[in-house]
Amino acid sequence: MSGADVMRAVELYVEAGGAVMWPLVACAVVLWYVVGYRATLLLQGRPGRGAALGRTIVAVAPLLGLLGTVSGMIEMFESLGTGTFTSQEGGIAGGIAKALFTTQLGLGVAIPGFVATRLLDRLAARSAP
Repeated sequence: MSGADVMRAVELYVEAGGAVMWPLVACAVVLWYVVGYRATLLLQGRPGRGAALGRTIVAVAPLLGLLGTVSGMIEMFESLGTGTFTSQEGGIAGGIAKALFTTQLGLGVAIPGFVATRLLDRLAARSAP
């Protein structure tokens, strides 16, 4: 699988989750930049920065996932109300898929981010004078 194929698969995944997926992707990028920056500083023996930002993103990511879940459920219930059970743009299955994609990405950002920030917190506490 080429790099272009991987990028296209990621793009399709993000599009399937709706508008909330792009802020979640941005959270993931910023989180892992902050984790890498903080780890680099700590390994150099300098006080780590970015702990608060990392914790904030870890807290916000599941909430964004929940927002996407609610959005997908609203789409699903609207489909039930209008009788549009299947459609090109969504329907019941599309609403459920959107809900699950955003939940998955929100947790996929938050859980590893939580573990990484906790490990860096421990490293910072151990290296503090």
